[in-house]
Amino acid sequence: MLSKLKDHIEDSNKELSLSNNEVQITFTKQGYVTKLLYKGKNVLEDLAGEPHDPDKNYSFYCDYHMDGKTRHMHIDQTKTIENNDQMIHVAFIDSKSELGIEYHIILKNNDSGIYSYVKAWNNTDHPLKVNELRTVYRFNQGLFNWSTNGVRFGRQPSSKEMLRGKKLQDETYRMKRGALFSNSQIYSKYDYAGYYKDTDFWGQAGDNFGAWLITPDKSFYGSGPLNQDLMIHYDVLILNYLFSEHFGKGLNVLPTDFKKMYGPWCLYLNNGSFEDVVKRSKKEKQAWPYSWLDDLDYPLELSNVIGQIGSAVSKKYEIILISNPKDKKIFIEQQNSNTYYVETDKNGKFSLKNIRPDSYSLYAYALDGTDLDEHLLIKDISINQRKIDLGEFEIHPSTKSIWQIGYPSHTTDGFKYSDQLRNYVWQELVPNNLTYRIDKNDDWYYLQNDSGKWNIEFSSNNLSNKNLLLKVALAGATQKQMDQGNGVLININLNGKKIFSERFENDRAAYRSALKSGRYHLIIVLITYNQLKQNQVNTISFTTDGYLMYDAIQLGEECKSNE
Repeated sequence: MLSKLKDHIEDSNKELSLSNNEVQITFTKQGYVTKLLYKGKNVLEDLAGEPHDPDKNYSFYCDYHMDGKTRHMHIDQTKTIENNDQMIHVAFIDSKSELGIEYHIILKNNDSGIYSYVKAWNNTDHPLKVNELRTVYRFNQGLFNWSTNGVRFGRQPSSKEMLRGKKLQDETYRMKRGALFSNSQIYSKYDYAGYYKDTDFWGQAGDNFGAWLITPDKSFYGSGPLNQDLMIHYDVLILNYLFSEHFGKGLNVLPTDFKKMYGPWCLYLNNGSFEDVVKRSKKEKQAWPYSWLDDLDYPLELSNVIGQIGSAVSKKYEIILISNPKDKKIFIEQQNSNTYYVETDKNGKFSLKNIRPDSYSLYAYALDGTDLDEHLLIKDISINQRKIDLGEFEIHPSTKSIWQIGYPSHTTDGFKYSDQLRNYVWQELVPNNLTYRIDKNDDWYYLQNDSGKWNIEFSSNNLSNKNLLLKVALAGATQKQMDQGNGVLININLNGKKIFSERFENDRAAYRSALKSGRYHLIIVLITYNQLKQNQVNTISFTTDGYLMYDAIQLGEECKSNE
């Protein structure tokens, strides 16, 4: 049976201890955990961190960044929501700071899983700019010596060893033993970042202990299927970024009426077995939504949404359902929304499950073929029934492709090095200068740097006497140095004459080991027949002062509206 709560943090000398027959967890009044006993061992002993990190000896806390500075919760209330022989549920509440936060902790009977969720709201009368919001779990490196982001396994250094290396940029070092921790001599904390869509858990483990963050539902993270973030790194940290500026998401501006619930998730302790956490993760997913959680902001009556896509040019689409349709930001920036996403099957059908009641917009983009456009299928729909059939959506191409490099996916998939494990080294291995000849099966790479020119050569033979459209889909655009520059410049020339020039905001992705995506851009340039060299080889050239990650490049004819 669960033990009763010992205290309610009524003065500065008190602590709050929760326990069952599996774990005992002790909080300070600031919401930090000082002790976590599992199998008779305090797995939070001898914590470590970077010398300048004020939280290097703390764990299980919720913090956020504003104006580039870390802000901690100023807890003014600790609330016991439930305390019986089946469950203890407490909340640490900061009701007076600009960003209001409730940090909930739940311990169930006979269970080594510690459940949590966070409620956050704008406590001001003006929009609030917040860089990131997260929960942080730090463990004893002597007990946890390997880690996984769900798709990659490896060891992590201590910050002490990492800092002895040569710093290349933000949390990225060339280390003597770097290859022990990553896939080159260079180690970065971003090497073990990952896409939320690719895994249902991540964590740290050792011979006798494992700590795993299990996320059976990811809709609260927002930003769609390409939302990626830090998950694990040095000093045995497990991170749960509820939102951040990392990888193209940008500064989050919370409107005056902002209020959102994040989670719940489960911090699961076991004996280090990967097979066991896989089973536990499946169990958590099957139990979603959790019938045992009683919270007005956590609806148990959810919806299923089905539909179908018809298209003559692409067979597979990513379907994205985004709440708050009045928000006109691109997918990756919509961090305050709940997002649901799924790929269509071979027949174009899709099914989205466990959708919270709300108003949504429905989008689609292709994952193969020649359709490079994004499609708004429904502008505003209320999801409030158990099952909703949206019917069939017919997508008509805007362009008839003449030639194409790559295929649409909003990522660099298919290009050289895009299939490698994250590491800073890949951006140093791409060619400075490149010539790609259409129909010659040349290589195109995931990323272009600022050191040269990339050319595409194609013949104008057999081109009709029509205007053409050049579509350049960028999976990301990153400036060369994180602390220098005013964005990323891309210049496109045709036969030596400039046809496009624009500067994009830095998405901070390429120099943080990203290989597949940052912030997506679709460039469309009109090319008139007179701009081409007739019956000769034509050259399209790309230059940049930063890094460009490519999705697909297409030259085509504009389709009529009824095609």
